[in-house]
Amino acid sequence: MAVPRDRVSVGILAGGRGRRLGGVDKAFLDVGGAALLDRALAAVGGGFSSVLVSHNVPAEPRRRPHVDRGLRFIGDATAAGEGPLA
Repeated sequence: MAVPRDRVSVGILAGGRGRRLGGVDKAFLDVGGAALLDRALAAVGGGFSSVLVSHNVPAEPRRRPHVDRGLRFIGDATAAGEGPLA
C-alpha cells in the first residue's frame, strides 16, 4: 500500500561548492529560463507534508519566495565542506 504524499517529506540536495561552475550557487542557477531548484521541485511534484532543501549558502533574498512557498532550507550538520550526506 502506497503512503499518501501528504504524509511524506521530500528532500532536495541543492548545494555543493560548484567548483566546476566557477563557484556559482547551483540551486538558483538559471537553465533554460528556470532555476535548478524550481526544476527539481517541478520534477517531484507537490502535495508533500514538507519540502526540505539542503542548501548551505546563508539566507539571502533569493530564498524568500521559496520559504513563502513552504520550503525549509537546511544546512549541513557536520563540518563545512563534508556535504549533506556526511
